[in-house]
Amino acid sequence: MSIARRSAHSLALLLVPAVLVAQAPLNKYGYPEKHTPKPTTAAISAADLMTRLYIFADDSMEGRQVGRVGNMKGTNYIAGELKRLKIEPAGENGGYFQTLPYIQRKFTEQSTLTVDGKALRFNADFVPVPGAVAPKSVSGATVIYGGVAGDTTKQITAAEAAGKFVILSPAVRPAGAPAGGPGGGRGNFGGGGPAAGRFAGAVAVATIDLDALSLTARAAINNPAATMARATPGARPGGSDIVVNKNGQVGVVRGGALVSGVLPAGQTAGGVQAYADSIARADSIARAARPAGAAGGRGQGGFNGGAPANTGAPAASFRITSAAAASLLGKSVDGLAPGTTGGSASASLNYTETSTNYGRNVVAVIRGSDPKLRGEYVAIGGHNDHIGYRAVAVDHDSARAAASMRLKMQMSTGDLLALTPEQAASVKVNVDSLRKIRPARADSINNGADDDGSGSMGVLEIAEAISKMPVKPKRSILFVWHTGEEAGLVGSSYFASNPTVSIDSIVTQINIDMIGRGRAEDVIGGGDNYVGVLGANRLSGDLGRIMAEVNAKRTKPIGLDSRFDDPTLGTPVNGVVHWPGYNNIYGRSDHANYSNKCVPIVFFFTGLHGDYHQITDEAQYIDYPHYARITSFIKDLAVAVGNAPVRPALDNACVRR
Repeated sequence: MSIARRSAHSLALLLVPAVLVAQAPLNKYGYPEKHTPKPTTAAISAADLMTRLYIFADDSMEGRQVGRVGNMKGTNYIAGELKRLKIEPAGENGGYFQTLPYIQRKFTEQSTLTVDGKALRFNADFVPVPGAVAPKSVSGATVIYGGVAGDTTKQITAAEAAGKFVILSPAVRPAGAPAGGPGGGRGNFGGGGPAAGRFAGAVAVATIDLDALSLTARAAINNPAATMARATPGARPGGSDIVVNKNGQVGVVRGGALVSGVLPAGQTAGGVQAYADSIARADSIARAARPAGAAGGRGQGGFNGGAPANTGAPAASFRITSAAAASLLGKSVDGLAPGTTGGSASASLNYTETSTNYGRNVVAVIRGSDPKLRGEYVAIGGHNDHIGYRAVAVDHDSARAAASMRLKMQMSTGDLLALTPEQAASVKVNVDSLRKIRPARADSINNGADDDGSGSMGVLEIAEAISKMPVKPKRSILFVWHTGEEAGLVGSSYFASNPTVSIDSIVTQINIDMIGRGRAEDVIGGGDNYVGVLGANRLSGDLGRIMAEVNAKRTKPIGLDSRFDDPTLGTPVNGVVHWPGYNNIYGRSDHANYSNKCVPIVFFFTGLHGDYHQITDEAQYIDYPHYARITSFIKDLAVAVGNAPVRPALDNACVRR
């Protein structure tokens, strides 16, 4: 699930976990750190889900971050399984993939930097930082000490920097902040970029912050995640589409005229347009009256990324060691006054742009059994990406223990209220006791077992189950593993705008994002039969009714929790933020982009637990029997929608975004 902004609390790494098994094969939940794969079967089972998820969330997948090779590895696994199961591809060009236009921008290792003719060593002394476009050339530029990064009171002026090779000391870090600066939780290794204003006229800006980084971490700076090659598409010419879906008849109106489909009896294009216009006016008034900071809208709109317009080459950006800075300036920066000049620098930077397979949706279909309905689709999706890896490893057990205690203390309020400074200070780690249990385990991979390995592998398990049904659902079942959800719902936006089937033929989209946890220790009200559900009744009461009917037929109905449909969660109410971290959950996963296209949706998840977006979100902590029950229920729902006599209707005319 895409992360939301929230207030940061200064919390030390903390406490001893309540139960850790020393050197034992199983943890307190009964699961191993590693698991030997076993053949999967037609039945949805905890064993199958374990096999799939331990593979998909393994360290070898490198956190599956969109724009990096790990995402390609993850999508290769999904496609390989679909091929093995003989499930029909439904991507581009007869294959399983819909490849997004991701470009990797970097410098080759033949790039050089010299001072007064003396060469510095690539990676050992300096690393050029790639940007969206090739930087300015550097030839015989005077080196100047610019001061301290981020502190304009200790920097040279823009005029002094113009045309020069500026060197900056690293910004002063708050006490307790990690050294080196890379990371950011998503595998990014940023830092060292020139200040857009003050140093824009320089030919290069170099920040002294490589010393604390390993050679591997330094190399990662020049190996950034690929980014989208083009920007978000503009609005549809002629205005927005208005979709009407009633009694199985779907019509699309644009500019007061019917442009596709058939309007239900008694409706006219002009009447539909007038209704939509009145709703738009009401929405505009409501938005104007909404308090600042209130949650609103459906999410994050179109796919993002893309290089900005090239309005002139930027200053070259470098990260360098303190020894390299001394070579460039002819003296150490210690005690050096800003404005002190040094040698003459030149650089030959070989900038490259390469198309990648590092951002791909995976698409497959099981054709419906009814010749009249097989042209309609029930879409099921999860996101195949996660947030990558960190540059600086942390101790896994200490980190997990700390997060677990913080969440427990928050949950004790009954409302996940933020910890007080006193509560935060009370959480401590007894490292000596941890080491008596087992040696430290350095960890830097954000595995994303629950987010959204659980959804992705749940979709794959459902695909296998339906593929082996002797009689398939009447409608076709479309499976889409979206990429780039963590980067702003990129893959689902791309697919919804460029679907491999008609968007109007998709009768429902079922989104699965984080269904592997939901224990009582993970979420208030959680348990072994718990799942959160959003959006089932937002666009279509029919879909909500079908879901309730499917659940009622189960021997043990699932506990469906709809509280997350409350738009006030995570937002200030009378000065208090209730359920922090849960703001706009409806708009933070891939169903939002189908909803924007007026497709009825339902979204399942089991809550934002203590391992959410942490290196501790691993397959060994998943509740597999619970996970299997939810997956089985979702399969039954998909089949029920696939067999419904009439597709779920929209409650009202819907403006497509």
